[in-house]
Amino acid sequence: MLKKLLLFGTALAIFSATATAQIVDEKKMTALKTENAKDGDGWKTGGSIGLDLSQLLLINPKVGGGDNRIGGGGAIGLFANKKTGKFVWNSTGTLQLAAQRIGDSKQPFQKNIDILRLTTEAGILSKNPKLYYGAIASFESQLLKTYKGNFIKSDVKGDLLSKFLAPARIKAGLGIGYKPTPKLSFFFAPLSVQYIYVGDDALAAKNVHGNDKGKNSSTQGGAQLIGRYNDKFMKDKIVFGTNLELFSAYNNNFGRVDVLWHNDLGVQLFKNITLTLFTDTFYDDDIKVVTRRANPAKNIEEGTGKRVSFAQGILIKYGRTF
Repeated sequence: MLKKLLLFGTALAIFSATATAQIVDEKKMTALKTENAKDGDGWKTGGSIGLDLSQLLLINPKVGGGDNRIGGGGAIGLFANKKTGKFVWNSTGTLQLAAQRIGDSKQPFQKNIDILRLTTEAGILSKNPKLYYGAIASFESQLLKTYKGNFIKSDVKGDLLSKFLAPARIKAGLGIGYKPTPKLSFFFAPLSVQYIYVGDDALAAKNVHGNDKGKNSSTQGGAQLIGRYNDKFMKDKIVFGTNLELFSAYNNNFGRVDVLWHNDLGVQLFKNITLTLFTDTFYDDDIKVVTRRANPAKNIEEGTGKRVSFAQGILIKYGRTF
């Protein structure tokens, strides 16, 4: 229970970095920005929300003509950046969540995607304005329970696959940042730690979430490298952003690299509204992913293994900087 509270407290601390600027009175924030406009000091905050909706109703359909479908979800992103003299503090929070139901109302919803990520980074600028010394921390988990078949509800004991804080992954590191241009930046943290926690004994016993065998957690010391690039093209009508995170542990497996790579490509439809294509690529040598879908009709169990995990989606997004 104490570990759960500590993990949840860490998540709240990271998220508060993202949400702090949202709480500040808008008039005071505007005044602060005006006051510090000359040297760039102050808060810069914003966010976006993307929607993914689908619906199909069939009444007395033709034989073999399909079935009812309803689904929905989306993505929420927030950021809060602050600069005070040589001190910089950047934070982001993202949530991707979607589910669907095929068939009548008696069928449970299936989960499409469920990812919660929070990141905060603080640094001190050096004499070279392109270099800074800092610390970074991130938290990743999910919100909803997931059962066999990716359903979000089940009455069958033992069907649970994952839930909030099971698993949860926390990374933290100290290092140096390099920002050669406003669009491109790198952060190298040779002193980093990755902590994976599975807050359910039955789930931990499955040994698929990266925890050490026979334990609810795993701790690895290592190094991480983060690269970011954001740009706009065609008079700001095309927006592209990419974020690549690499981590390698200082142990017998050093040389094996964990990868998290997120991309966004947006086309502006109207002011503050874009059609966005996103991709997520993930690999962790200690975490197993689904390599074979279950097929109860053929007595085939779900298969897991060490593979690259990839996700892609298209959203209509509304974004704004405050």
